[in-house]
Amino acid sequence: MSRTSQAKASQGHSARAQPARNAPAARHRRHACGDCHALARALHDDLAQLLSYALIQIDMAQASAPDAAAFRELSLRHGRDLIKDALRTTRDVIGGLVDAAPPVEPTLDAQCLLLAAEIGALARQPIEADCAPVTPAPPQRVCAELLRAARELLGNACKHAPGARVQLTLRQDGSEGDGLLLTVRDDGPGFDAACLQAPAPGHYGLHTLPDALRGVGATLHLHTRPGAGVRAEVRWAGKAVRQ
Repeated sequence: MSRTSQAKASQGHSARAQPARNAPAARHRRHACGDCHALARALHDDLAQLLSYALIQIDMAQASAPDAAAFRELSLRHGRDLIKDALRTTRDVIGGLVDAAPPVEPTLDAQCLLLAAEIGALARQPIEADCAPVTPAPPQRVCAELLRAARELLGNACKHAPGARVQLTLRQDGSEGDGLLLTVRDDGPGFDAACLQAPAPGHYGLHTLPDALRGVGATLHLHTRPGAGVRAEVRWAGKAVRQ
């Protein structure tokens, strides 16, 4: 086969493959258009009609003779009832849209605040949380590991430093571009970091965090010594995991 024939065959193959690749997008557009048409029909057939009839009643009341008080009152009452029906229809449409909308995943900062409140309530110990929004949002699997680390670190602080001041912070990490820094600290008794190298039998949490975090491009640094509290820093570089 000549190069020209090969090129034509390749172009033909690409032309056939292109619609297949675009099929999901086309189906999504058709589905979205169908939803828009259904919404337009609902607004036209119900809401717009009710408001139109209500406006007619109001216009009739406004144009009525001065001595036609009873007719005017009847028109206004009917118009008011139609507007009430329109309001109910509007709420029904809004409810349908809310029910049809996909659930919105809470942002990482919001989940950190909820986590601090949850652990604080379980331990009956206040946790100070200062969590700033992080943009762009990390991938879901990164968020899951960061939240797991925060849960473990907060739990350890509350268990081993009861009555201490426990703080959770979340910040954009400018030194790492679009990365972030999650910090858990307490002013409790601290501990010997070497203990992490030989965890007690049956203990699974803290000593497994470094490997788990490394799997999503994050690192854990513990700053502690006996009598000096604990500061745990979880850094995620941002650009390290963008698959």
